[in-house]
Amino acid sequence: DLDVTSSSAAALAPDDGLILASGLSSGPPGMSILRLDSSGNEIWRLRSGGATAFPDAVLVNATGFFVLGEQGGSGDLDPSTGVDYQNGSIWFLSKYTF
Repeated sequence: DLDVTSSSAAALAPDDGLILASGLSSGPPGMSILRLDSSGNEIWRLRSGGATAFPDAVLVNATGFFVLGEQGGSGDLDPSTGVDYQNGSIWFLSKYTF
């Protein structure tokens, strides 16, 4: 299940799938990023945040994608075990590779 806010952005992936980034409206605040195949099946899901996230755009190329958005509060924008902790209300541009 994905409980999304009105702040979502999506783009077609190179394999005709979809990358969807959405702010979360329930549970811990943050952002969920999904990669779906061309049939709509989930390939993977990332979660980042700890702050309220408002993704505004997703840009995709052959090797990865970027998410542009706004963050309110403080949170970790790195969905892996690494840490990219940002404090305060900021704009962000995060790069991810496939």
